[in-house]
Amino acid sequence: NECILSNRLVDYITHSFDHIVSSELLRRKKEEIELLNKELELKNKTDSLTSLYNRQAMFEFLEKESKRTMRDLWRISSFLKGESTAQLLNYNSEFENEPIGELLDHVGVFSVIMIDVDHFKRINDTYGHLTGDEVLKTIGAMLQDRSIFRESDVLGRFGGEEFIGIFPSTNVNNALGPAMRFTQSLKKKTFTAKGLDPFSVTVSIGISEYHSTDKNKEDVIHRADKALYWAKEHGRDQIAIYEKIY
Repeated sequence: NECILSNRLVDYITHSFDHIVSSELLRRKKEEIELLNKELELKNKTDSLTSLYNRQAMFEFLEKESKRTMRDLWRISSFLKGESTAQLLNYNSEFENEPIGELLDHVGVFSVIMIDVDHFKRINDTYGHLTGDEVLKTIGAMLQDRSIFRESDVLGRFGGEEFIGIFPSTNVNNALGPAMRFTQSLKKKTFTAKGLDPFSVTVSIGISEYHSTDKNKEDVIHRADKALYWAKEHGRDQIAIYEKIY
């Protein structure tokens, strides 16, 4: 009997250990799969040349920001109807120490900037496509520079030599600051191609902010794009704010 019990105990311990090992292996495999899925998802959202978010990812961010802003606008509406400031701050605690007038400049708004490299075709034709790629890579790195942009700002490559930025809780006046820092920093950069003189690059930028009357989330992009082309048509190397020119 003791022998039988001993064997049963050994079998039980062995099976239990196997189960624990199997469970641990399953847990590790699950973590590996989740990590791989995250890496794949990020890769699908990333532009391979500049390491910025791609067009698809930026539209997803735009969708999220539009929904967040609509919720903010609802809270502003409740506040103006006499409900407490605390309710408004509950969703935007980062601005809790600001006067209510300044708070309303941040809540229920976001801005979009569209950036286009001036004379990019000429750069490719004169210095070659590899040099053109280096220009785009440099701009991509600068758009990820947190000394120019905030952690909450989302920048991406929209296509070709065009880039886009989404600035949460930011009106057009406040979006102008980082846009100017970026253009000034870019002008200090020089690019080289073998056998040719160094050259610098400028960009044109259009800015617009979300309007509560927008019917589609893309409306703010269309306005920023329209301001961008106004800047290009009026000499390039400048920043145009849609709300101030139309």
